[in-house]
Amino acid sequence: MLPSHAPDAETPTTHLNGTSVGGPDRLTILATTKVINVFSSAVATAVFTSRGVVDYKLGSILGVTMFVGAMVRGHTAMKLSHIWLRRIFVTAALVVAIKMLANFVHH
Repeated sequence: MLPSHAPDAETPTTHLNGTSVGGPDRLTILATTKVINVFSSAVATAVFTSRGVVDYKLGSILGVTMFVGAMVRGHTAMKLSHIWLRRIFVTAALVVAIKMLANFVHH
């Protein structure tokens, strides 16, 4: 049997700084987080709906926009290398952290 370059379900491998570590592959991790996100969103929706504080028009716009963004993000993430995904994530996290720090300092 020839070795495969892509991890399969039986032998998942995650590469961290060039080191192979056993664990779930990227697709499994993404799918797991999506299940958790859907569950927490459903609970939050139920709570806010029961209290009558849902703006259905705004919620619909937000939902459609988030769905389209998730589809684009999913397809893009599968095409980009691990290094580029890390660079994008770190850049976005730094931008958010700097914005939060600037808001904190100015208030």
